[in-house]
Amino acid sequence: MTLFDEVKRLGIPYANHYSDLYIPDTEQTRSLLKQFPELCKPSRFTNQVEGGIWLDIPFAFIPYWETRKQEEPAL
Repeated sequence: MTLFDEVKRLGIPYANHYSDLYIPDTEQTRSLLKQFPELCKPSRFTNQVEGGIWLDIPFAFIPYWETRKQEEPAL
């Protein structure tokens, strides 16, 4: 199970920019991130659309990678 799978399962709001996953910075999400130590340390930012402080987790938005994989030409 990936971080993104857990975010969806738990009903945590999320957004993305390309492969970066954005989630609110809460006790729940910080605790969840501890279960995925292999991920880069997220950076914090103020979400101008949703409001509040959110976390930017690089490369963690799995649908981006699934789409990229489908677009790759067969060798």
